[in-house]
Amino acid sequence: MVLPLTHMNPGESARIVWIASDPSFKQHLYNLGFCPQEIITCIQSCHRRRMSAYRVRGLTIALRRERANEIFAEILFLKF
Repeated sequence: MVLPLTHMNPGESARIVWIASDPSFKQHLYNLGFCPQEIITCIQSCHRRRMSAYRVRGLTIALRRERANEIFAEILFLKF
């Protein structure tokens, strides 16, 4: 099932399927490593502060909730 990154919990990994951002921010995300088929892991999800941290290509990157909602991924590994 394909869902926005905001549905991920810490410890879960997912494969990016598509990005629904405006072209300039989409390019910025690509430069950071958020590309289709890339595997990412949710490191921290903080709904109160509206920011979450994700590990992609060995880097930890924080995204605002609004931007994470524009990245759609398929969950691969669930945290037990």
